Amino acid sequence: MNRDRGFGMIFASCHIDYRSPGNFDEDVDVRVRPAEIGTKSLKLEFEMRVGERLLAEGYGVLVGYDYANQKSAVLPEA
Repeated sequence: MNRDRGFGMIFASCHIDYRSPGNFDEDVDVRVRPAEIGTKSLKLEFEMRVGERLLAEGYGVLVGYDYANQKSAVLPEA
């Protein structure tokens, strides 16, 4: 993914469900995993935890984007 060559990723959507409050001084563990890989998009699921306590969970969708042509693009094999 190299924007200089015209290809990049755009954060198309994000969904988050808050499950419990977090505090400023807590160390938050963020876990991210691929959920769906399409031709032009990638869905990543995530969760945020402090120890065993779930703070939030959700997903984001990234779309391949051709900056030179200003439209969505097929994701590279790599």
